[in-house]
Amino acid sequence: MWNLYCKMVKIIVVLSILHVFGKIGGIFITNTLMTKHRIFRNLSRSALRDKAKEGGRRYYASFEDYPYVVIGYGRHQWHGRLFTASVLSKEWVLTCAHCSEYIRGPRIWYAGFDKPLTDTSPSVKVLDIFLHPNYYAYLEIENKWTMDNDISLLRIEPLNEHVFGVLCSVDYTSLLGLHVTYVASGITANSEEQVKNLLDVADAAIVNCNDKFRGFNRHLICATPKCKERTTTADAGDSGSPLFFDGKIVGVLSYFYYNEYLVRNAYTPISPYIDWISYTIRNNSKVIDDNLRNNPEEYDET
Repeated sequence: MWNLYCKMVKIIVVLSILHVFGKIGGIFITNTLMTKHRIFRNLSRSALRDKAKEGGRRYYASFEDYPYVVIGYGRHQWHGRLFTASVLSKEWVLTCAHCSEYIRGPRIWYAGFDKPLTDTSPSVKVLDIFLHPNYYAYLEIENKWTMDNDISLLRIEPLNEHVFGVLCSVDYTSLLGLHVTYVASGITANSEEQVKNLLDVADAAIVNCNDKFRGFNRHLICATPKCKERTTTADAGDSGSPLFFDGKIVGVLSYFYYNEYLVRNAYTPISPYIDWISYTIRNNSKVIDDNLRNNPEEYDET
């Protein structure tokens, strides 16, 4: 009996040791993979910049080229760009819902990007936030969030003498295979600590969204860069950024995925939400909006 007891104790000790080593090994492997991912993410922008130099293509642009692309930030967000948005009119901004859902003290930074963000930077307050009524986010698998109806409108303090973006009401399903342009204002440097004052601009094509990537999203645009521009992808602060087709906004960035072999940027398309956008703006505007009054066709479904 005593021998049996000793053997059981030895087995328990061995199993405990193996369990501890297993945890250590798992942590090591996880950290290694995360480090590789961070290295790839940081090098991706560097590689993109190098390709731009070699190929002569413009991958970075001034905010003057896209004056209706603005930056959103919250209270105490002086060192980061929380999300990207597009100005539609004097008092309306379009972005994704997941960035504006829980933001505290939101503001829109609309000019003066050549200097660090401070209390005196040109910005306006966000007065109201309108999430799409059917928006929701869920954790599909570990560390992977999926959003559905990820779109929102922000009513802001009036912006006078500003250039506005134009929405495209073309059915997004008809854009498969066509050329689009991606513009964002998030991380454009090699590290998250260095944020340059430029817009990230890249060309891409609309591709099919496979079921695994789509999740339960009913409406989704998937864009991918060309093979030789594989490192072109979204990054921190890019959520809500516009996707352009023929100079008009066809989608807003919802989420993205990339590794060493695959790049996918997922956008909430505009066309299914034209009626909601038009209804929300027309029923909640506080000032006479000349852009909407003079160009109603830009917001009406055709």
